[in-house]
Amino acid sequence: VRITSDPRDKLLEHQNVFYIGFGSARTFLFRTLVAKSLVMTLPDLGSFHLKRSIHPVHYFYVFHSIVSTHRIYREHAFNAYDTILCVGEHHIKEIKKTEKIYSLSKKNLEKHGYGRLDTLISEKNKKKFLDKKIKTLPRILIAPSWGESSIVNQLLNKLIEILIMANFNVTVRLHPMTERHYPKLSNNLKKKYEGSGNFFFDSDIASVDSLLESDIIISEWSGAAIEYAFATERPVIFIDNKLKMNNL
Repeated sequence: VRITSDPRDKLLEHQNVFYIGFGSARTFLFRTLVAKSLVMTLPDLGSFHLKRSIHPVHYFYVFHSIVSTHRIYREHAFNAYDTILCVGEHHIKEIKKTEKIYSLSKKNLEKHGYGRLDTLISEKNKKKFLDKKIKTLPRILIAPSWGESSIVNQLLNKLIEILIMANFNVTVRLHPMTERHYPKLSNNLKKKYEGSGNFFFDSDIASVDSLLESDIIISEWSGAAIEYAFATERPVIFIDNKLKMNNL
């Protein structure tokens, strides 16, 4: 059984996939869940309104980013989990260090890798998006993070305008949390720049096409830039914006 809070989740079309929203029903479900195990990509279990079940459930955490566990995430983001499927040695070392400093019980730390990166590499090899015969203008992907460190509020519009004026194809891919906090932003960007003919907006965060079609990615603290670098081995332009630090 799969549960999701995303009303656009494509898997909702399948059997045994249920939409649970963001409200009190989800909170109640988490607290009363009866299951042998629950696999999640949500950090901060137990820190806010989503708690462990009153029944015995084994909680697995699967990372949806390659980034550090003790800077990008909050202080107690992974304390409530029983097993953590780690992307690499950096996650294992960081979590063990956290357990030692805070005298936490040891978790099961499994060497899992990162399925998203495997998918990107596989699709890159299969589709060969950058075939010189079909390539037109250089394509740049802008993939900002979200929150105070994001370039969305300060630099995004200016950056798009400069790149379009320089005759680049520009694709913008917003973080889902940015779209949640600024629901009108995507439509505003499309209205403002689609008339140029060089602007594209990627609303499907699960898609890999915009990543693999791009010659360069521009970002700040987004994990997408790391995925892009490892999968494509193409250039990444890093904007040294305010440090993204959620664990103060």
